[in-house]
Amino acid sequence: MRSENLYQASSALIIPTRGGADGVTAKTLLSRWRGQKWLPDELIIVRGASNSATGRNLGVNVSDADLLIFLDDDGEPCDEMVLKNVVMALIEDESIWLSGAAIQLPESASRFQRMYARQLPQNVVEIKEKTVDSVYAFTLCCAIERTHFNQVGGFNERLIATVDSELRDRLRRAGGRVVVAAGAGVYHPPPKSLSSMMCRAFWYGKGVAQGAVLFKEDNWRTETKPRSMFYMITKTIFSVLCLILDWDELREHRIKPAFMPLRMLHIWSMSAGYIYARLFMSANDRDNDSEPIVEKYSFDD
Repeated sequence: MRSENLYQASSALIIPTRGGADGVTAKTLLSRWRGQKWLPDELIIVRGASNSATGRNLGVNVSDADLLIFLDDDGEPCDEMVLKNVVMALIEDESIWLSGAAIQLPESASRFQRMYARQLPQNVVEIKEKTVDSVYAFTLCCAIERTHFNQVGGFNERLIATVDSELRDRLRRAGGRVVVAAGAGVYHPPPKSLSSMMCRAFWYGKGVAQGAVLFKEDNWRTETKPRSMFYMITKTIFSVLCLILDWDELREHRIKPAFMPLRMLHIWSMSAGYIYARLFMSANDRDNDSEPIVEKYSFDD
């Protein structure tokens, strides 16, 4: 077991958000997380970074904290134990390098969002009774020691998407475990409409295409394994089976009747983004650089 000193170590909660009126206010974030049973020493909000990876890395750079907790600006805790449970998973097992919370569907989710969650179930993860290794530990809410974060080089700022999975690949490559912590859940809203779902899938497809170029020699990768044009086109063609079969059961070579039109459209949109990026984008294309603003707060504020 790690020393309890990690629980008492200097700590920072880092949240990237958009600039200006599009971002989430400090008042909202402080109010949302202040009720936790365990709180970090400081809250760092990074506004207007060119991408979330850049924002998170900047937040780390302006802090001296030994324990880093990353949150998305639209995540909300399911209960008052979330941060404590995520951190305790690190304390209890030194083989764990990144500990995350399970994604939960907000109670206020619309009919479309609930349909989306049923047809793309990786967007909702069951809260675990025991800490388990998982590919579903996201920066929606996660904790990592600075030493391990620095060892793997932080977040990859070149990436358009797949930032979470790419970091997980490198952490496991370096010998660490990535887990979903017992008893930890965070509400995270799915896309609100069909158009927003398809835009999100298109963006993700561009990230998969970027990875196919950047990581083409990285045979050790699992989650960000490079995908070929042939693979994506074949997947798109066979995705019409989503209209009669459960896609996830089919991937496990099992047959189960289902009607999953959103899953099919998601695959089509992702493939369109992939093809567009492979034809028209450079692997190093990214959002225009902007001048981010860093804000520091205490939960006593």
